[in-house]
Amino acid sequence: ARADYSIDDSDYSVLTFSQNPTGPKWGPFGADTGEVLSILLSNGTYETIDASQCLDNAACSSSDNCAVQFSFTGSGITIYVLQAGPQGMSASLTIDSASPTSATLAAPPAPQYYIPRVPLFNVQNLVSGTHTAVMKVLDWNGGFSGMMLDYINVNQAVVAAPSSNT
Repeated sequence: ARADYSIDDSDYSVLTFSQNPTGPKWGPFGADTGEVLSILLSNGTYETIDASQCLDNAACSSSDNCAVQFSFTGSGITIYVLQAGPQGMSASLTIDSASPTSATLAAPPAPQYYIPRVPLFNVQNLVSGTHTAVMKVLDWNGGFSGMMLDYINVNQAVVAAPSSNT
């Protein structure tokens, strides 16, 4: 998909995170934070995640209410995630208070358990303008989702509203 600009760790202030105050939290994670994220694998070893390929992360279930909200100006978005570890992810996306759509990704294959820059949502052909998107982390396979937001590409191709004949 076309990208006229990206929302990533250089544009962190446009993202608003929410979560259950007593549950898991979204955590900033990237080369600029100094944070290190290691994921426990089924063989008992840890995999260290490349900080340059992930903006934020959360390990949440639906009851934790982990969500990220952002506004964008354009006609479409593609949300990319980093898949890492033996856990898949599931999320819903709502744009401008419309009905949510959902997407699920299985866990990445062993033994690497690692796939960067995976598109989770690709929504195009919105009427050009300013839109608000909310992505909420959902349960995956009856348990938590290992969500690692990488970046969001915004398409600014001009899409006109349908004309109406009266």
